[in-house]
Amino acid sequence: KIWEMKGTKQRTKLKRVKKSHDAKLDALTESKMSSKADFKANLKTVKKEEEK
Repeated sequence: KIWEMKGTKQRTKLKRVKKSHDAKLDALTESKMSSKADFKANLKTVKKEEEK
């Protein structure tokens, strides 16, 4: 039964969604800006210990 069902049902083909060039650039710049801000906020400050 499995072999018979395998060929009968076809998958629908996915459609390619076209994005405008401006939309792609906006998405890239937003993600880069937010990641830089997050990175800087998460940095830890390291204090140098005085040598004895």
